Amino acid sequence: MNVAYYHLAINHAPILAVAFGLLLHVIGMIRNSRELKLGALILFVIGAVTAVAAVKTGQGATHLVMSLNLPGVERSMVDRQLGRPGPPHRDPPVGRRDFALRNQEYGGTLPTPKEVSMSYVDGFIVPVPKRKLKEYVKMAKTASRVWKKHGALEYYEAVADDVKVGKVTSFPRSVKRKGNETVFFSWIVYKSRAHRDAVLKKVMKDPIFKDMDMDDMPFDGMRMIYGGFKIVVAA
Repeated sequence: MNVAYYHLAINHAPILAVAFGLLLHVIGMIRNSRELKLGALILFVIGAVTAVAAVKTGQGATHLVMSLNLPGVERSMVDRQLGRPGPPHRDPPVGRRDFALRNQEYGGTLPTPKEVSMSYVDGFIVPVPKRKLKEYVKMAKTASRVWKKHGALEYYEAVADDVKVGKVTSFPRSVKRKGNETVFFSWIVYKSRAHRDAVLKKVMKDPIFKDMDMDDMPFDGMRMIYGGFKIVVAA
């Protein structure tokens, strides 16, 4: 059982406890019965305790419903139910890292939804001139927004830090890194290869790339290494 089941089991208990408590208290006052008044007080305490439990489990149940991306269930509907303002929108696909944080917050009670599974990654090794680092990072931030907008689950750009040149092969050697260059290791996460292909098709048609001069990129595309990989271990 997870947090949603507990919430369904207790969410009406506060109302019932307070209703019966009030009734019992009124009867106790009419009959001037100390025992009935004490019983009413106990019901009020039970109502308060179960109300707190209902609120706590309700938060977890809300995240569970949204993480499952159920058909016809939008975030705006949940916001209205909870009395929270905000424009209608849908949550983006849930990534493994985001789901892990949510699950930890709610005591590990959220079941892993199908949307969390990530089975495909595009990987890149890119030589970037050090003098063009800011330009490359700016371009990467723009690219990340485009990829995420069209459905990519996660997008990362990492610059070389503890990367040796190596005697036979290495990240720098793989792209024939020059003395005035550094290396970026980048990857984009998808649900599957079919999902990757669909996202790339949309990305390539995005208007933002029409304004880009592909011959004036802040990296050497001829020496860039890239490829698609199936995830076989995810911890």
